[in-house]
Amino acid sequence: MSLKMNIISICTVGLTVCVAMVIMTTWTTTLTAVNENHTIEELAPNVTLELIAIQELHSYIDDDKDGQVDYKESEEFVREELHQTQSQSGDKSETFHREEKLVSIDELWNIWTTSKVHNWTCDEVINWLVGVVDLPDRVPLFRKYHITGRFLPLIATNQDQFLNHFDIKGHQRSKLQIKAMDVVLFGLPPSLDNSWKDIVVTMSVIVCIIGLTYAWKKQHSAHCKIDKFLEEIRIYERELNNLKSKLNEAQDSTD
Repeated sequence: MSLKMNIISICTVGLTVCVAMVIMTTWTTTLTAVNENHTIEELAPNVTLELIAIQELHSYIDDDKDGQVDYKESEEFVREELHQTQSQSGDKSETFHREEKLVSIDELWNIWTTSKVHNWTCDEVINWLVGVVDLPDRVPLFRKYHITGRFLPLIATNQDQFLNHFDIKGHQRSKLQIKAMDVVLFGLPPSLDNSWKDIVVTMSVIVCIIGLTYAWKKQHSAHCKIDKFLEEIRIYERELNNLKSKLNEAQDSTD
């Protein structure tokens, strides 16, 4: 009886070990596959991480840690952290505060989630990466991971070691983070904002249409005047021919 129980115990332990090994092997294989494939889901935008990143950015600007960012703090942040001039810091501070003297974390979150940059597509982020950050060599990775505007706060704060996915180090990492902070907090300057380009293009098209319409009307009016002038000449020519005929008839009757 004792021998039988020992055999059963040994078989049970062996079976348990085998099942555990199968589970561990499957789990390891799955993790390896995820790491090798680098699926989009692996880096899907996470609202929690996004909010934590915005809170960190607010903390960077809020020097006195009172939970509110005033004009002085935002201007100092632009000058010292973004390395921009006094006039630029004033302009960006106005953009940041809008009509609010103090900006809380909740207000900054609302500003971010309603901004154009938040809704950028992958292509728009890549345009920013090339045109503003000047890192064209990172375009394949950004496209591979399908980086949209919602990832930019994570890049700005390197949330959850986000930048490790891109193997960006040193000066390039610093530049990317600074530019990401700038665009998340202050948006694009008007010169780089696509909406301004759209307005300029639309206005140009309208001006062209107005110019072409005016030119057509002037040309049409000129053609009408020329036709009228030619018609008057034909009338004068007929009257002149009639007058010549009468003169000839008068000479013939005299003779």
